Amino acid sequence: MTPALVALARRAVACKAFAWAPGMAAVDGNGWVWRLGEDGFWRHARGLYNGREYEPNLDPPRDAIPDLSDAATLGCLLALVREAWDEPELYVRSSRDDESWIVCAADHEGRERLMVLRSDPYRASEAEALVVALEAAPESARRPCGDGESTPESAEVRRDEDG
Repeated sequence: MTPALVALARRAVACKAFAWAPGMAAVDGNGWVWRLGEDGFWRHARGLYNGREYEPNLDPPRDAIPDLSDAATLGCLLALVREAWDEPELYVRSSRDDESWIVCAADHEGRERLMVLRSDPYRASEAEALVVALEAAPESARRPCGDGESTPESAEVRRDEDG
């Protein structure tokens, strides 16, 4: 992962609403990739070391952060954001106006509502939009993230309640 994705992954893990979910990939302190199975066991992505299979482990790898370059991990992160916001229809899309990403939900009439607007447009990605949404989750789902601020200064948050 790039240094920017590593920093973003650390922000995600710092959130109360973050939890490891089956299917997620993790990168440990040595840069090795692990995946959490449906059975709750962590397995090394390569499977073998010196011709022997790694022993599955119930504990996350030491110093693990989510691999935000992994599609399955991004899908799991989306599920966490939906749960944190209590919005099962929430989705992420690229903005029509620029190259940033936004998190949206549809009201019961199918109209789109913006949940969390773009963060830094120069580094915006789907992963960043999801982490910002996790950081900005409603109070009931979060504790302070990262440096203790509940919502990063770079995020503009709006939740339309008239739907």
